[in-house]
Amino acid sequence: MVSLAFNIKKKKNMKTAGFKILVPIDFSDQSIAGLRQAAAFSKAANAKIVALHVIREHSSPWNLFSYEEKSLFIEKTHEKLRLLADLEQVPSENFSTLIESGKLCDTIIDTAVEINADCIVMGTSAADNIKKKIIGSNALRIVTEATIPVVTVKLGCECDDFSNIILPLDLSKETREKVPLALRMAKMLGSVINVVSFVSTSDALVISYLRRQASIVQEHIEERGVRCITTIQKVETSRKEAIQEYLTKNKGLVIVTTHMQPEIIDIFFGSFASEVIHSSPGPVMSIVPIGVIKYSSDLPGIQ
Repeated sequence: MVSLAFNIKKKKNMKTAGFKILVPIDFSDQSIAGLRQAAAFSKAANAKIVALHVIREHSSPWNLFSYEEKSLFIEKTHEKLRLLADLEQVPSENFSTLIESGKLCDTIIDTAVEINADCIVMGTSAADNIKKKIIGSNALRIVTEATIPVVTVKLGCECDDFSNIILPLDLSKETREKVPLALRMAKMLGSVINVVSFVSTSDALVISYLRRQASIVQEHIEERGVRCITTIQKVETSRKEAIQEYLTKNKGLVIVTTHMQPEIIDIFFGSFASEVIHSSPGPVMSIVPIGVIKYSSDLPGIQ
């Protein structure tokens, strides 16, 4: 991430208190969908939004601008970002703008750390092409490399109803690491946590084990003052179809865990996390497991 000599940054209301959301905006329809989703979070939980625009220094027309033209471009970009916030009715005290230069993904990830953001919110394309189902390689890298939660929402699927948080669990240690994050979000948004586990077996011993594990998770959540509903759902067809059907009937913010490295794209597209992201008609919050340990470590199974 490179700062230009004439002060490319302009931070306003960069407060550290409360929940802070970083929203990358390139003025595409998808990125504006991300801002719209972030605005819904802000209204529900009085969260702070930092709108980030990344300038690629060696790309046209930026590399053709004079010093004066660059200064004017930066000022106009700040104004355009603030106008978008006004259109989404984000209170000015909850909104700030930031412009950085550098490589897109590196700059987004580094900026999130620099400003101590709690999550990144990104709008996605609704295209069916498998390479675009998350918004391409840039979003894939951010989802799998960011050390904080990343919310992706398909264009046209923005949500302002946070009464439910959907928590798909396979009840392994790694996925249970999502529970502390779900608790934090539920308390902030006033949500009910819906824990659901999809199983394809009819083995009574396995089902009994899963129910015990689900009961432990439910007890842990409810002891912390959040209502929890658990469901063990038998998969009669494909898991993908079962997930899609469940999410269509039970809408809300979905929280999933990603385990893949960004270079293993083919594996990631076949993963449980990607199936949820592709199927969800609403926002999906993704987290690399180690990224949520800071919130809590007392859930059984988390060391």
